[in-house]
Amino acid sequence: MRLARLLLPLAALWLATACGQIGAEPDDDPGPSDTGMNGQVGEEPDGDTATDEVCDNEVDDDEDGLVDCDDPDCDGDAACP
Repeated sequence: MRLARLLLPLAALWLATACGQIGAEPDDDPGPSDTGMNGQVGEEPDGDTATDEVCDNEVDDDEDGLVDCDDPDCDGDAACP
């Protein structure tokens, strides 16, 4: 019986921490933002931090929100007919 009195509060504590914060508010901005690396909406990242778009790797290399052939930087590239 003494063991049950000890284990019950420990089990409740474990369950509460395993489930996360009870009553926590959801994140106000769970999705990706549409800002560039410099924080301004619609602007390209600063020239010294941006990289060139590689047009055949399915990655947004220059971090402008456009991937490969959807990026105007890849217009005319052999990978984008």
